[in-house]
Amino acid sequence: MKKLFIFMFSMLVVTNMMAQDIYTVGNYASSTDNKGVCLNKNGSRLTERSAANYSFDATDVLVRNDTVYFSYNNTTLFRGFIDTYPRRGTVFLDAGTSSTIEAMCLSELNTLYSIGYKKNSTGKYQACLWTNNDSTPVWIGSADNSSWAYAGCVGRLGNVIWTISVGCQYTSSTVYKGVVWKYKTELYNLGDSIIPQAVAMYDGNIYTAGVDAKNPDKRIIKVWENGSLLYTLTSSSNNAYVRDMYIDAGDIYVCGWEGSTLKVWKNRSLLHSHTVSGTSNMRSVIANTNGIYYAGQRDGTAKIWKDGNVLYNPTSCEEVAQMYIAEPDCKNFATRSLPFFEGFENGATEWACWEKRDMDGYNNGYTSYWDRRGERKCAAVGVSIPTGKYVACHKFKSDSIQEGWLVSPRLAIKSISNVVTLTFKTLEGSSDDYTYEGVWVSTTTDDMSSFREVWT
Repeated sequence: MKKLFIFMFSMLVVTNMMAQDIYTVGNYASSTDNKGVCLNKNGSRLTERSAANYSFDATDVLVRNDTVYFSYNNTTLFRGFIDTYPRRGTVFLDAGTSSTIEAMCLSELNTLYSIGYKKNSTGKYQACLWTNNDSTPVWIGSADNSSWAYAGCVGRLGNVIWTISVGCQYTSSTVYKGVVWKYKTELYNLGDSIIPQAVAMYDGNIYTAGVDAKNPDKRIIKVWENGSLLYTLTSSSNNAYVRDMYIDAGDIYVCGWEGSTLKVWKNRSLLHSHTVSGTSNMRSVIANTNGIYYAGQRDGTAKIWKDGNVLYNPTSCEEVAQMYIAEPDCKNFATRSLPFFEGFENGATEWACWEKRDMDGYNNGYTSYWDRRGERKCAAVGVSIPTGKYVACHKFKSDSIQEGWLVSPRLAIKSISNVVTLTFKTLEGSSDDYTYEGVWVSTTTDDMSSFREVWT
């Protein structure tokens, strides 16, 4: 059951502009052959970490409760750390000797998980994860042979929150396989000589990006869905590397490099590319309603791009290891004047200002049953988007009927003689499962009792 609510009102409210901050962590040359860690916000330096005679490698960054968490490894001592800005005493997490932290992720319950590897009691490196600032690792996979976890995420499978990690597990002294782990146990075997290096969850599905390294000089970038190959992005003509993936509105974004070209892909297609001549890499990609952001290093200089153009050159930083951008907030709380159009397209949508309401409580396991959907997910249910590349979509859940409301921003209707016309397009996928869909309008308040049906 889906309802679209149009809120027509005449009162002007105060506009509240909220900037979208971009946090990056990366590296700079602190001394000859040594690297320091640089933490930046919107391109400007916040803090750094360095020490004489030691080298550091930055890996990840995120924000929790107005505190910035960033992970890095002391590659001289082989020891992983998570630090904070502002710093609160000592480091947040010291993972101990012979440890490496590769990634961090935050659950909807605000629990911070770190993913990496550490030497176990037998002296072998074993994939593991840490919870918050507890230095005792949770061991992942088999301890019989070495394993490494390179990336992770956390989300719901059904109604249970799980950590998902990806990496490599040796099955003998010379043979390794790519693995997706659900908490501590193997969930998917991606095959021999596969190196998965990025993972994301969407709609209860697990997506993985990595390389097929059967020929280590001609690695091929591939993407998997729930352990099965979804598509291949590169050929064996050039050596290729993948470093990150992100899913927005069901569309899959992957970044890496092939030969001497930095690349960003959207689903199966190349979206952006930059030819390089010096030391370069592409390490991070994030997509949201404001645009496509990606970051790394181009010819020895740290770069952050938005929609193909350089947005920031982070101060005193030579490469970006990872980037964090919070989901966009509503930037404009003013009543909208007419004409008003909303197509839910990237860079041209006020999606954050549309209120999503779960009216019957059956939407457990999702943020909202109203979501934006791109072409890939619409095509999967046989729906062709009539205009543009995105729609607002009410999700499907097989075991219950959901009543989800999508409420527009306020629209100002002036006292004019001309008739105001509301036009919209609606599409149905799995139409047999719908019990109701309709459009309702209120001209007074946003209380649900004030709305009246104008179309069904």
